[in-house]
Amino acid sequence: MDLVTTQCGRYGHAEFLLQAEGPAAEASLVELSRGLENMVAGGSKFRPGQSFLVGWMLTQVVQHDRDLLTLHEPDMQSMPVRLVAGITQTLQSMMVQKFTLESVGLADQMDLPSAQHYLTVCDRFQGQGFFMVRRAPPEPADSGWFLGCLDARHNHRDPAVTTPISVYEAYLSQRFIVGFLGFPSGSMIVADPASGVRLTLNNQPLNVLPGSYLDRMLRGS
Repeated sequence: MDLVTTQCGRYGHAEFLLQAEGPAAEASLVELSRGLENMVAGGSKFRPGQSFLVGWMLTQVVQHDRDLLTLHEPDMQSMPVRLVAGITQTLQSMMVQKFTLESVGLADQMDLPSAQHYLTVCDRFQGQGFFMVRRAPPEPADSGWFLGCLDARHNHRDPAVTTPISVYEAYLSQRFIVGFLGFPSGSMIVADPASGVRLTLNNQPLNVLPGSYLDRMLRGS
């Protein structure tokens, strides 16, 4: 689906051609277009080559033709980042993040890091079983997330087995994390192939609402 903004030209600014596919694309593009128009009305200027954060993903402003700007997104496959036209995957991942939080009653506590923020991982976090825990970030570039394996013998306090990487790079290796990235500090998610997924906030269990997005996903329906 293509959508072109209509209000940017009132302020001497190029309009945007926004492109995305999927069942939720129209509503998401309308919301984004209004946000861009409001930013331009407030004095923001967008130029080709400039980065623009959409949800958690850093997109890039690109000159589409003589009159229109557009947005390109990372292909969600490559490291280093390779850009592709449109923002389909960016919007889809944002919907997953929104629906996942709603599934446990935390919609009003969304705290999304940027894909460019970093998190700390152990060197076995790519396995089928893993956990992720979030603390208050000690500095602006830190997402606060730690991802580790479920091997109790693996010392996650040992700097020899842990390293900081970008949120985007962690997602490429462990895609299941994407829906939980916006969970607030104090959250812990355990994905155990033997016992399933367990969610807590400040050491208290989070209940997955029956019929919610996360409930259906965990049931495989």
